[in-house]
Amino acid sequence: MKNSEINRRRHGALGQGAFTLLELLVVTGIIAVLVSITLPAMKGLGRSATNKGATRQLVEDLRFARQVALRNRSTVYVVFTPTNIWDIIKNVDKEMLPPRKKDPRLLSLTNMLEKQFSGYAIMSMRSVGDQPGQSHPNYLTEWKRLPAGMLIAPYKFMDWRKGKDEYRRGDEYTDGFQRDHFWGHAPQMPLIPFPLADSSPARLPHVAFNSRGQLVKRNGFGKLVPAGRNEIIPFVEGSVFHDRDRFGNYRPGWPDVLATGGFGFDEARLIELWNEMPPAEKQRMTWDQFRDNNRYHSKIVINHITGRARVETAAAATID
Repeated sequence: MKNSEINRRRHGALGQGAFTLLELLVVTGIIAVLVSITLPAMKGLGRSATNKGATRQLVEDLRFARQVALRNRSTVYVVFTPTNIWDIIKNVDKEMLPPRKKDPRLLSLTNMLEKQFSGYAIMSMRSVGDQPGQSHPNYLTEWKRLPAGMLIAPYKFMDWRKGKDEYRRGDEYTDGFQRDHFWGHAPQMPLIPFPLADSSPARLPHVAFNSRGQLVKRNGFGKLVPAGRNEIIPFVEGSVFHDRDRFGNYRPGWPDVLATGGFGFDEARLIELWNEMPPAEKQRMTWDQFRDNNRYHSKIVINHITGRARVETAAAATID
């Protein structure tokens, strides 16, 4: 009698504590709703962290390059991977045979294909103790890449845009990186070895700091002169795709760049922001400059006088 009473109470307690099928379905539905709400936010946090990591990485390396230029009293370059690597390969290997059958120069060049739009290194054309007129190229860092999924805006690598002459530069908001040429003169012979210090020289996209830490460029006569304006380096989220054959070898050709994010405000929002700006701010830039300046969410701005780099976000930037 006593045992049956205990069993009855035990079964009753178990029945009261268990979930019914309806309750389980309700809990599952609530979890699904919470996941659908929070997952996009978590993805956004991940993209934001990657974006900040890319800008922080490049800003720190730009500052390092400037410090080396000041310390060694020499010109230091931050060089970026060019997008015409296959043209450079043609100059090394006319037969275009697979790289594994050729010398190390080809292997080092093909290794750079995956660094297009995201790779860079710091180098100097002179070493400490060199006599005037001497040149001993030296890469101060290895070739680095931005965090996965982050690219430098593709327009920064273009030689020719919008029907302009190849050597003409527009303004700091729409221009590509400096190269060893200048509008009005024939291109100078490339000076910077790529991708190693003992490689053949190539015409590389670059940012250059002189011994005073200022931005400089090479004019049509091969002389380094003040850049005269800021350098703006925007970032986008995206991927770079390369054509391969059935054996996995790269096919000669231009890469396909897919930018999927990292852009600033749309045209309608930019018009609203422009109308909200105080008149004094509008006098410092034109509408076209404001629009181009906020086309990308994050960018690095290097002051041409001081050489200092800073990070700016859309609609928060003004002209120095």
